[in-house]
Amino acid sequence: MTEAPTVWEETVALMDGVSLLPEDYGAVLELAKSLPPETGAMLEGFISPKYMKMSLAAVKIFSLALKDVIQKRSEGKKVVFRAFNFPPEILFSMDIAPMCTEAAGIIPMMALGGNRFFDAAIEAGLPETLCSGHRPTVGMVYDGKELKPDIIINAGAGSCDPNAKLHEYMAEVWEIPLLNLDAPYSHDERALDYYKIEFRNMVSRLEEITNQKVDYDRLRETVDCSNRASELYLEIHELKRAVPFPLPNLYSVLVQLAKLVWAGRDETVPFFEIARDTAKQLYCSELGTLYRALSADASTAYGLSPSLIIHDELGQVKGPRSELFEALETAAGAQANPLSIVISTQAPTDGDLLSILIDDALTGADPTIKVILYTAPLDDDPFDIETIKKANPHFYLMNTDEVMKQASDAKRMPSREA
Repeated sequence: MTEAPTVWEETVALMDGVSLLPEDYGAVLELAKSLPPETGAMLEGFISPKYMKMSLAAVKIFSLALKDVIQKRSEGKKVVFRAFNFPPEILFSMDIAPMCTEAAGIIPMMALGGNRFFDAAIEAGLPETLCSGHRPTVGMVYDGKELKPDIIINAGAGSCDPNAKLHEYMAEVWEIPLLNLDAPYSHDERALDYYKIEFRNMVSRLEEITNQKVDYDRLRETVDCSNRASELYLEIHELKRAVPFPLPNLYSVLVQLAKLVWAGRDETVPFFEIARDTAKQLYCSELGTLYRALSADASTAYGLSPSLIIHDELGQVKGPRSELFEALETAAGAQANPLSIVISTQAPTDGDLLSILIDDALTGADPTIKVILYTAPLDDDPFDIETIKKANPHFYLMNTDEVMKQASDAKRMPSREA
């Protein structure tokens, strides 16, 4: 007799199907129609038409992480439920399957719905006031729809009281080991020394219980991956200064799951790269227009079909060619009426790309090319304020005192000339 799939297996099956979809919201809607109403509505809300690539990347992470736990359990390896604030990198290095307690219930609930699991937790004796991130996890295990962990790790009881008490409850009822990592409230050197001792003791207990040792080479690789993901996370955090912030509220859920739940997994880095690039774009639903800021890496331009290109500071390109410039201009050929705009200060030499483009435009050989050049005659005094005004149409918006100071510096020190 074939056993019914667990909730995680059902979730993986759905997410695998979603992650294979093309970046086409119409395909998402078609899939949603074939699902139960509650699940279809959740899918439509989760996969935004504006942020398809980022959402699909997140779905892939969720699916792979759940599959990893299911696979390790089938191989007889240990599964650990851990607090969200316990670093999973050490568990990956021991070939243990880590699962954040909240995520174990939240992700299937997001994917499949299933309020019955909330009820199952209450029927088991848990209070209705318990954090809704924990109740479905307990309910799934009680309902026989999910696997029971082998070990529970709690980290910093004071940082989440419901988490700490629920872990204690689960360990007692399910008769499995509970390991507590005591984290001090303070962050001084003495507290750090204490935490190191606690952490080492935790690792020793894990090795003793699981009979699996830390692979330090793998740990280094996993930590490197986490550090790269953290760097991208902080880069995105700086982009949040933009008003309005271009990413949706859904991003806050996805990024916290990726950072706290899936830290150390290889898939988190591509997700954060996609999220960062998504944060650098603006979408106008009324016009169906997407504005995207590209890096200087030419590979970011391939596969695009822009109708408008704005080249900022093209004068920084040294030499007569730019792979990025050529890739973008070629890509625009697919549009009926493409437009390219160059906004830049002058290039250092006559042999640089911008100088060559300006010289060609001034010949009038191509009537579709328009050039507006603010410059001063070569025989004018370059340090005179009137000459500077000719070359700087926005002079009245500048800090004129600072501009003239720079001119004075350059007159005294030729090395300061630009």
